[in-house]
Amino acid sequence: MLFLFIISCYRLDTPPNPQGIPEGAKKDRATGLWEYRYPDGRYQQFFSDGTLYTKGQFEGGLKSGLWQAYTRHGILTTEGYYKDDFRDGQWKFFDDSGRLYLTIFYAKEPRRNDYLLFTRDYGNENGPYERYFQDGTVEEKGNYVSGYYEGSVIRYYKNGNLFIKGNYKKDKKHGLWVYYYPDGKKEREETYQDGMLDGKVIYFVPDGRIDHQEVYRNGNQVQE
Repeated sequence: MLFLFIISCYRLDTPPNPQGIPEGAKKDRATGLWEYRYPDGRYQQFFSDGTLYTKGQFEGGLKSGLWQAYTRHGILTTEGYYKDDFRDGQWKFFDDSGRLYLTIFYAKEPRRNDYLLFTRDYGNENGPYERYFQDGTVEEKGNYVSGYYEGSVIRYYKNGNLFIKGNYKKDKKHGLWVYYYPDGKKEREETYQDGMLDGKVIYFVPDGRIDHQEVYRNGNQVQE
């Protein structure tokens, strides 16, 4: 009985490798993924059924070079380069059908210092980003600095006309924001100060005339 108990415990601690997973791979019980590091620095993660989830490279114990992630059906979902354990350059993100829907640029510095950042994969977004409609046209484009939205942002309707134009300051709306009707005519103007409405909000009717105005101070409406 003791012999059987020892074998049972051993099997619980070291479950057999599914087909396609290299011998010596280890299972992360928290994620259910298997991982294996090759002697030459190559790294792979696998789903429990043995299909590839992630592949990349380590140099000196740090992520380096091209890294890619896939769905269970082998469709690429994420692709980009690491340098010294940080995302670097342009990264591409795809949906489960393989459609490109987002590109973001990264650089090691400057990096957002935030106690909520448990991974180095976030907080060092630095540079332009673009999000795309299903047909590949641009839905939104803007910029990051230290992982924060910073500077101008523009969003479009599917017909290509301007939808929203504004600015961010460290993730917060700042300055003039303008909203448009699908035909390209102005629908509304808002002014922000550090994320709060501050100043006039002007509403327009579709023919371009002003419908009405409101005034805000520190996010509170003070005049209608």
